[in-house]
Amino acid sequence: MAVKKYAYGISSLIISDIDPVTGLAVAGGVEVKDEVFRDTFNLTTGDGNRTDQFAEMSVNPDVSFLEQGTTTGLFSLMNTSAARKQLLMGGTVTTVDLKETWSQPNNKIAIEKNIVATTVDGTVITIYRASVDGKLNFQFRRNNILLLDANFAILQPKVDGLPAMDVSDPAA
Repeated sequence: MAVKKYAYGISSLIISDIDPVTGLAVAGGVEVKDEVFRDTFNLTTGDGNRTDQFAEMSVNPDVSFLEQGTTTGLFSLMNTSAARKQLLMGGTVTTVDLKETWSQPNNKIAIEKNIVATTVDGTVITIYRASVDGKLNFQFRRNNILLLDANFAILQPKVDGLPAMDVSDPAA
């Protein structure tokens, strides 16, 4: 009999640089779970493409080719420190008069990160290589806060043998 499995919530979200030799996370990743704005972390696989091939007089395909959809994700961070902006949007951080200042890069840069999310039940989702696109999100209201939105798409790792994503069930 199969065991029912329900993954829910988030107990850890670590963003790391990628080791170019192994394709794995570099030690010292940044734990951001306690900074994620409530109910904003989503991971979705889009619909793939189907290409059907038909014989001239057939109403049903003789061959059908399937392509997997792209898996994308997004979350918003409440921590909009200079260090977090640099992590998700690039740029530079300088300290002048004890104040950290983030300077936006002149051009949009490619940011690739390793992302590991652990759910409350212990499921571990490892994304070995993600293209991250960060942006500021703020509506000037008395009851609103500045957020740092992160959209990401899973990319094929540059190291042979690594899958794009692993999802590991918790130990029984």
